[in-house]
Amino acid sequence: GVQVIKTQDTMKKLILGVSGALLFFSLLVLAATTTIRPDANGIYTQWTPVGCGTNYQCVDESVPSTNDSVETYLANKSDVYGLQYIHSLNITSLVLSYYAREYNTTARYIVPLMVINNTDYYGSLINLTKPYVLYNQTFFVNPATGLNWTTSDINNLQAGMKTYGSRPGGRVAQFYALVNYI
Repeated sequence: GVQVIKTQDTMKKLILGVSGALLFFSLLVLAATTTIRPDANGIYTQWTPVGCGTNYQCVDESVPSTNDSVETYLANKSDVYGLQYIHSLNITSLVLSYYAREYNTTARYIVPLMVINNTDYYGSLINLTKPYVLYNQTFFVNPATGLNWTTSDINNLQAGMKTYGSRPGGRVAQFYALVNYI
């Protein structure tokens, strides 16, 4: 009797464990990411382009190049970009990514900037370092609505960065957004 109960309990635990693992694996397999890059200047082009024609062209490459960038050491300067179009997705988050470095030791603070329906929304402060590093910030909801991102939200978004704080400034060699979806 006792052995059968132990075996049944063990089987139940095994079945639940396998079911949980399959569910986790299914969710893992269904999750995906698409990368969208700048394809136009946005409403703010207040950073200086270096080594390129226009601001978005300085940061749109798929492999980062420090031969071109946008830069500034001035306070409250914004640079945003129109992003590539995406097709209908069930979006779980938006990640803004910057391959960036400090302008100098006194010019190194930026914040992610999203322009949604002509209103500015900011992420958290990024304290840039001397070598180029990839910085990411994740946004699970549209800050304008407080709701999950929609395809239309992403297609109408302009995104980039703004200098901020007591040590404003930086150099950005690459910018892109990751759209996570299921």
